[in-house]
Amino acid sequence: MDRLSNWLSENAGLELWMATLLAIALVTVLVNQVAQVLLRQAARVTRQTASVWDDALVQTASRPILAATWLVGVGFMARVLQGEVESRFITEALSVRDVLLVIWNIGNSKALGTD
Repeated sequence: MDRLSNWLSENAGLELWMATLLAIALVTVLVNQVAQVLLRQAARVTRQTASVWDDALVQTASRPILAATWLVGVGFMARVLQGEVESRFITEALSVRDVLLVIWNIGNSKALGTD
């Protein structure tokens, strides 16, 4: 790990935690793009079926899935940043994120009539 940290500092001018943030951001973008492609493909497949339920499932699941990829990525980035920055803000922001996810899931389950 020291070798990587030294190499990043000398050649790229980055500290290890900054490179980790960049890597997490790139992986998040990649996962989001893959999810978009898979959801588009699923929508294409479901359009060819007679049932409207599979269309509805893919359509309603798309936005939460894409939002979840970003929230997970940002959460990982916040955890890395939390180790480097002495701030209560990040801890509080992660707690607020968790509460909002629970509220959002409860709201979505009521909207779909699954409670």
